[in-house]
Amino acid sequence: QFDRLSLETASAERDALFRGEDGNLKADEYFAAGKFAIAGEGYLKFLEAHPNHPDAYDILRRARNSFRNAGYMDKAIWAQKELIRNSGSPQPADLATLAQLEKQNGEYAAAVEHVAEAADMLEGSQRLWHRMYWAWYKQLGEGNEAGLAAYREVEREIYASGYKDGKLGEGVREKIAEIERLQSAAR
Repeated sequence: QFDRLSLETASAERDALFRGEDGNLKADEYFAAGKFAIAGEGYLKFLEAHPNHPDAYDILRRARNSFRNAGYMDKAIWAQKELIRNSGSPQPADLATLAQLEKQNGEYAAAVEHVAEAADMLEGSQRLWHRMYWAWYKQLGEGNEAGLAAYREVEREIYASGYKDGKLGEGVREKIAEIERLQSAAR
């Protein structure tokens, strides 16, 4: 039988545990046990108590993963934004991860913006792969017509760069054909 006092006591004890010197390791135990939301909060409480910990970036990354696994996408997005903010200068992989989280949360406009920003920081095939994600997120957020226009734009970029015969060219041609089939079927 749990009453209000016992729940508050348990919560205060867990809070003190996470704020301790090994609190991040205790959060790891909750993560390993599949208690992702508690683990995420534990990582944040540890970082609040130890903001200058040498593994702060990795611990915040684990908090993001915990919240994502728990289905708390708003908190996962917040943690990813904090990772980017704390890194000093955004890295393409961090922006792409943010875009993926936003896409999972249905925030397509933000996902389009962040994956485009990541693509602009890259060159060659990596840039073009990110541009394909840009087109996909555009399709998800704005519909097939906008997606088709975006994929055609990426197709032109792929052809201009010389990657038309590889997986990039094949992938974008498949997406264009898929959208065209969907549009034909809808008519």
